[in-house]
Amino acid sequence: MENEDILKVYGCLRSGNHWLMEVLYENFYKGRVNLARRILDPDKEEVLRYHKHSHYDLFGGHRTPQYAVLVNKKHGFKPIYIYRDGRDMLVSLWRDPKFHRTERWERAEGTKLPEVHRRPFDEWLRRPVSWGMWAQSRPQKGDMPPPMHWYLYCRKWLHPKNHPTRTGILQIRYEDLYYKFVQTMQEITGFYKLDPIHKKWVRPKKPSGQFAYKARPGEWGNHFSDKDLEYFYSIVPKNFPCLYQGGHE
Repeated sequence: MENEDILKVYGCLRSGNHWLMEVLYENFYKGRVNLARRILDPDKEEVLRYHKHSHYDLFGGHRTPQYAVLVNKKHGFKPIYIYRDGRDMLVSLWRDPKFHRTERWERAEGTKLPEVHRRPFDEWLRRPVSWGMWAQSRPQKGDMPPPMHWYLYCRKWLHPKNHPTRTGILQIRYEDLYYKFVQTMQEITGFYKLDPIHKKWVRPKKPSGQFAYKARPGEWGNHFSDKDLEYFYSIVPKNFPCLYQGGHE
């Protein structure tokens, strides 16, 4: 399989990158390429396996559209961008123990993962952090609250100059992949001219990614208070395209 047939997944942190990689792998690449970051569960324990052939890694990274275009031109990979409602993304980020590294870490007895002492969500939401290292203990130049990081990142990707017709990079919504799976898969197939492996679409059921958990779109409503929403909307316009306004199927 040539590079031009390989999709590279780009997206913000906690926005369905790993799930999209699993979806692409199961439907287009299984048995054809090695997926470098797959979550396996052979003994009912999550094991992160890194294949040696990282050349075929489907993960592009949390990078800018300019970077994705350059990689495409240099190596021939086809970038695809996935975005998720920032409110859900922030809740997922807050739940991820990696982003509480400045907190006191203790290993709970009988477990392999450390017990995390999280900051309260409202405090975490307003705390300036670095985009590169979200939980650095010391202030860094360019620190800003998590909602601002997400907003600026997504706004860059959704800028008119980065429209799919200009960049060749399809932009899909996590919520559409979740609620309109078949339709979204057909859109991906048509845009990139891919050949599915199976007659029917395979939808991975297990959560994928590091510290993954099952969550439905809209879970942010269980975490954001009225004051949290007021603060969030002081940064992100209510009509921002990356905010999911659709209904649930």
